[in-house]
Amino acid sequence: MEPVVRQSEESNVVVQNAQPKITTFVHKPVPVSKAQQIDRQLVRMIAKGHHASRMVEEPELKKIFEVVSQSPGYKLPTRKTLTTSLVLKLCDEYGSSIMEKLSAATAVCLTTDGWTL
Repeated sequence: MEPVVRQSEESNVVVQNAQPKITTFVHKPVPVSKAQQIDRQLVRMIAKGHHASRMVEEPELKKIFEVVSQSPGYKLPTRKTLTTSLVLKLCDEYGSSIMEKLSAATAVCLTTDGWTL
């Protein structure tokens, strides 16, 4: 709550608001396009940084998103959603580009994380 300053002829009087604004309690839903943008960036971070998909279940990561997000209603996807939907969408988008690069390669080295799903 921000204090309200009321001026009279004698002096300035500071009056504290009695109630918080309703916007303090109401969170607008995150637009679908914004949630998709955040999801895509999250998948890129996990893939490029070789992070485990369980990272989205970490309480501290969720707190970071709550604190710094410009979309307070955004919820991190679950590990299952991440691995069964979001990663597959990104694979489809980048698939042809990756296949081009692979077909031009003389050698390929593959690694995998067999511990997480």
